[in-house]
Amino acid sequence: MVVSGRATVTTAGVKVALAAVTTFAGWCTICADKDNAATVYVGGSTISNGATPGGYVGYPLAAGEFVNLREMGGAAYLDLKHIYVDADSDGDAVTYNYGVR
Repeated sequence: MVVSGRATVTTAGVKVALAAVTTFAGWCTICADKDNAATVYVGGSTISNGATPGGYVGYPLAAGEFVNLREMGGAAYLDLKHIYVDADSDGDAVTYNYGVR
């Protein structure tokens, strides 16, 4: 089954998890909104935006770009509550689709 969601970074520099609770997925495609004003970043708990001293941490996405994530194999799944988004501009967002078995 494919499930869709949206995450908005209300305040630039404050990361947002894709899910508030444990949400297992076999894969996840994350797409930066086409109307975003600046870059968004996708990553783990150490993610930070480009305003952070020393630069950003995470996978940068310009408006309309996407990244595919997949499970590690075996019994390991992606847990969407451990995938974060940050942004260089307040209100920028991502949409995402993920697959569950």
